[in-house]
Amino acid sequence: MHCFTCGKMNIRRSGMKKRVLMVCFGNTCRSPIAEAIFHQFIRDNEMQDEWEVDSAGLVGYHEGENINSRSAEVLKKNGIGNYFHIARTIKKEDFDTFDWILGMDYYNLQDLSYMQPKGSKAKLGLLGEYDPEGKMIIEDPYLDRDAVRFEEIFHHCKRCIPIFIDKVG
Repeated sequence: MHCFTCGKMNIRRSGMKKRVLMVCFGNTCRSPIAEAIFHQFIRDNEMQDEWEVDSAGLVGYHEGENINSRSAEVLKKNGIGNYFHIARTIKKEDFDTFDWILGMDYYNLQDLSYMQPKGSKAKLGLLGEYDPEGKMIIEDPYLDRDAVRFEEIFHHCKRCIPIFIDKVG
């Protein structure tokens, strides 16, 4: 299909993977959890040929760091123990590389909308929009002293991802 407004072709060739980028503030807590769950889901459902997922942060404070230890602990506790992650910052090119860029909270979404280059293809949204329980915001647990909210975030993301895939896939 041709977009007469921007002049770009928006055709998905058969066999092309759908691409989604999970984004949070620093890319060490929420977005890596969402990415790991997404990877596990597409593996378990034999959808690796259909989907590609990555994650990024809005700021580079943690660029090059491993996943937060509490995030890794929660993933391992829930059966995702082989996940390797290095934090990265979102880039301008991501807005054309990915079909969907999903933030974790309204601040993420607002920052993404300011950063998005005019005419880029990515659709912006919140991962929580796909929560069957209606909880839109996936809160930042970074400053929490324990892993309780990390566990909540894991289950929140796990509820949202199958619905997202079902609705947009």
